[in-house]
Amino acid sequence: MANDWGWPFSGGYKGYEEGQQFGMTTYDRTGNGDYFHDGFDFGSARYPGSNIAAVHAGTVVYAGWAPAGYGALGTVVVTKDSNGYYVVYQEFGTSTSNINVSVGQSVTLGQVIGTRNTSHLHLGITKKEWLSAQSSAFKDDGTWLDPINIIQNGTGTVVPEVKGEIDMYLIQIVTDNKWYVSNGTDVRYLKTPRVRDYYLNTLKLPVDRMYQIELNNEFGSAATDPNRYPNN
Repeated sequence: MANDWGWPFSGGYKGYEEGQQFGMTTYDRTGNGDYFHDGFDFGSARYPGSNIAAVHAGTVVYAGWAPAGYGALGTVVVTKDSNGYYVVYQEFGTSTSNINVSVGQSVTLGQVIGTRNTSHLHLGITKKEWLSAQSSAFKDDGTWLDPINIIQNGTGTVVPEVKGEIDMYLIQIVTDNKWYVSNGTDVRYLKTPRVRDYYLNTLKLPVDRMYQIELNNEFGSAATDPNRYPNN
C-alpha cells in the first residue's frame, strides 16, 4: 500500500464480486453495450463496517446529495489533493445525514468522512474535474483511474490483477468459438468481442480450450443459463 493512501474499511483488500471491479466487466451497465465500470464498489459483504475512512488526504470540494441530473450517484463526497487527484465517494448513504464532512474542510488519511448504510461504497479517482468526468462514466478513455492500483501503488497505471486473490482464466469453446471467463468456481459468457479482447489482450489471461460438453459438465447450469449468459 502506498504511504499516503489507505483503505476505506479495515482489513485491506479482499477482492470483489464480478461487476464491482474497476474497468471492463461482464455486465452491460446501461443496456447499450457499456461494460466499463469507472470505480470500485466496496460491497458490504466483503467489506463490513459502516464508518468510511478517507483513502487520501485532501480538501472537500463537494459534500451532499448528487447534483441535479446525477441522482444515481446518491450521497457524494469529493476531495481534491494538491496533485489534482479527485477522490469521489458515492452511493454509500440514503441521505445527507450519512455525510460527516463539509465543503472546504481539510481531511486527513483515515479520517471518517461518512457512514455507509447501503450495499456498497463506490470509490472513483480522476484527475479531471469530477463532475465533468461523469461524461466518461462508461468509457475506458483514461479519465477514471484504477482506485485499487492507486491505493496499493500510488499511481494510475493499470495492473493486470483481477478478482483479488482468485486466478481467472479464459475458456474458448473449440466447436463454435464461444468465449467464457472463469475463476474456477463460476463461469460467465463473454457477450462481445470487446470484453473478450480486454481479458485476452490487456489482462492477458491464460486460455483453456474445451468442448461445450466439458464446460457443461464442469460448471453445470452456470455454463448454459440463457438469462445470465446470453449467447447473442
